[in-house]
Amino acid sequence: MNKDVLITVSGLDIDSEDTEQIEVVTTGKFLDKGDHRIVRFEEIIEAVGVTKNTIKFNGEYAEVSRTGAM
Repeated sequence: MNKDVLITVSGLDIDSEDTEQIEVVTTGKFLDKGDHRIVRFEEIIEAVGVTKNTIKFNGEYAEVSRTGAM
């Protein structure tokens, strides 16, 4: 199964001086591969470029990979 989806990723950006809440809302793809699921989406980072994100998960683990501008 391959679906177009709306993805929201939120978290905290923590450095030595500050903590900032961040959130990315974008469209992407959801793929069901039977024993695991995959979410793929692109993130545009201002003045840097595009980052391609893949999140692969099942009931036991989640794996995040990013390629491109960071």
